[in-house]
Amino acid sequence: MEIKLKARKLKNAAWRNLKGNWGVAILAFVIISIISSFASAASRAVDALLDGSEETGSEVLALLEPFILGFAIFGLVIAIVAGCVLFILGTGMYRLHLDIAEGKKADLGRLFWGFKNRPFRIIGANIMITLTVLVASAVFYVSLIVIFMCMYANPDFQTMGCILMGFMIICLFAVAFVIDCAFALVPAILAENTEIGAFGALKESVKLMKGYMWRCFCLSFSFFWWYLLAIISCGIALLWLRPYIYQSRTLFYKMRMGELDEEGNVVGPQPEVNFSAAAYAEEAPATEAVPAEVSAPETAGESETPAPSETADETETPAPSESYSDGTYSKDDSYSDGVYTPDSDK
Repeated sequence: MEIKLKARKLKNAAWRNLKGNWGVAILAFVIISIISSFASAASRAVDALLDGSEETGSEVLALLEPFILGFAIFGLVIAIVAGCVLFILGTGMYRLHLDIAEGKKADLGRLFWGFKNRPFRIIGANIMITLTVLVASAVFYVSLIVIFMCMYANPDFQTMGCILMGFMIICLFAVAFVIDCAFALVPAILAENTEIGAFGALKESVKLMKGYMWRCFCLSFSFFWWYLLAIISCGIALLWLRPYIYQSRTLFYKMRMGELDEEGNVVGPQPEVNFSAAAYAEEAPATEAVPAEVSAPETAGESETPAPSETADETETPAPSESYSDGTYSKDDSYSDGVYTPDSDK
């Protein structure tokens, strides 16, 4: 049976789990941040080369012109590879935090866990999420372009156009909220289940988040003051904030799997309580059937055990049995003084 915990309890349990593991968790985040910065730099270099801005100087551009396309392609490849590596490391980060949540020793090597456990499914799942975001963004931008064109063509449409633009912005935030929350557990699912595929992880995440999107949003929003502290500290607070968020989301996943107690500790799957009669009949231990030969006889003539006399004056005479040592039986056979006397001896 699942125990529902509020954001505060999840965060308290996450902070408690990170005690003694902060060093490994922070180092893992620093490694991911360096690779992310490298990917961003490669992407910006590609944009600069393709734009051919005049800031680099005409003489430099003239010298590099034969190599600009080659540099751009090389930078694009580097950016794509770095992005895929970040996808895999992101899942490895959740594998590390799953170990921390389960009370295991934190091992930095778990950050690279995804490279040895079907990495293409991790890349595929993240590509699907990225495509979903791109499609939603494309619909939003196309709608804005149509609204602008209508406003330009018809000045009387400006008031209605502003209202529609506001509505589209609200829809964009709503869609972003749904996508972020619906796929929030994909990395944790991929990190814990090596057999599940990319599409299966997305389906499982949507299933687990059904009815829990608001709780997930509240958990994320509860770190608002931490983000403010990170801005004030010029990003230094992020060294503690990001591991804190990873561990909190990991515990949220464990809660949805029914593996948390009331204090937020991982204790394993909790048994489901099923009150249906069919389920109870299946789970109840089977009783041993009473053999037919030892059941109580319906009549005295069919009994194999001597029937006791109802009065003291009557002689206790056992009822005749259908089975004897000599294999013969007659209705005239009788007992006298406890001695069996066949009809043939009378």
